[in-house]
Amino acid sequence: VWALTRPPVLLFLGLCLVALVASRDILVGGALAGGALLPAPDSAWDLWRRYVESWHPVELGSDRAAPPYILVVALLGTIFVGKIGLALNLLLLCAVPLGGLTAYLFCREVLEARPVRMWAAGTYALIPAVTGAIANGRLGTCIATILLPLLALTVVRSMRSNSCLLKMIASVAA
Repeated sequence: VWALTRPPVLLFLGLCLVALVASRDILVGGALAGGALLPAPDSAWDLWRRYVESWHPVELGSDRAAPPYILVVALLGTIFVGKIGLALNLLLLCAVPLGGLTAYLFCREVLEARPVRMWAAGTYALIPAVTGAIANGRLGTCIATILLPLLALTVVRSMRSNSCLLKMIASVAA
């Protein structure tokens, strides 16, 4: 019961509720579809092959690297025993709550007031770019929504540790 009253848990549960209400048509038997959401491959193996192959059947063919989100979907598809459709649904439907949770982790590092952290993380998770990406089936944007606050957190922590390291070097040199 104590854990349910913690701000990150409350934020996550609230955003889950918002995501469930927003996706109620999908949950009662509808299909998840969007302008950028292509049909899911048959298996996780197809995604792994698509990720590592050197030539991709895009337009007239391309030797560019595969989009990075294919790796995330392949990992999830492998965890869900090859059910790529389930992995895609989970990624798109959980982008808002997971984005809010990772934004809260970042805000905890840079903001002191809990209500401000909750507001900032909730606002980040519900910005129109995220909800529009979900509506259009843009997996890359949904994954970036989840991972960008973690990247920012890593940058902030490394800058702080480097400044401590620089102060230590300066004090030793003096």
